[in-house]
Amino acid sequence: MSETNKILKTYAEVFKYKRLDSPSRSVISFVKYTKGGFVVLESQKESKYVNFHLNDQTKTFKKSDLLLCTIEKIPAGWEVENEC
Repeated sequence: MSETNKILKTYAEVFKYKRLDSPSRSVISFVKYTKGGFVVLESQKESKYVNFHLNDQTKTFKKSDLLLCTIEKIPAGWEVENEC
């Protein structure tokens, strides 16, 4: 597993996402149910970017940017990610 994918996995663990089994082995996906709806993290394994989806909104970040969010426990996408 690449370093950036390890960062994504750690981010998902810190914010209590659940890994989704993807029919495509090249895609990594995580999901979390919040009061605002489902937040989905999705990324190609070879990509340095990850997409955060909430309802009809999408935000894109570099996987490496999630490291600081993980350390500081500050959600990258939306505040609803802080819900347990």
